[in-house]
Amino acid sequence: MSMGRVIAQIAIAVGTVMGRAALQAYRQALEKGKRNPELMNNVGSGMLGGRNKMSAEEAHKVLGIAPGAAWDTVVSTYERMYDANSPERSKSHYLQSKVVMARRSLEEVMGQKYDEEAQLRRRAGGAEGGEVPAGGVLDAPKPP
Repeated sequence: MSMGRVIAQIAIAVGTVMGRAALQAYRQALEKGKRNPELMNNVGSGMLGGRNKMSAEEAHKVLGIAPGAAWDTVVSTYERMYDANSPERSKSHYLQSKVVMARRSLEEVMGQKYDEEAQLRRRAGGAEGGEVPAGGVLDAPKPP
């Protein structure tokens, strides 16, 4: 038997064992989730490298505001940090997404809703001739 064939058979055997172990672990997690639904909130998110929700405490830390801050403070801080961390400026989509997650978390906790279309309109106000239609897509500046 050639060395290449032996290595291939070993690789297949190891892959099969690992695949079965991963499937069994996933099934066990699903069973635990059926018994305790609170555990199911983040099942699978570990494979994607993140969580779906951010705690209010973490949201306050990300935005750098005190717990109990007014909604207007949350919005103004969010907009400032969103713009400062835009990929065009800092090339950091990660930081910008953390800021968005923080705002969404505080929306939920505070029972408020952020008007994203109003934000687009404010940004478009700075661009010549740009208008934001109901769909939220900016038009190109109109030629003179």
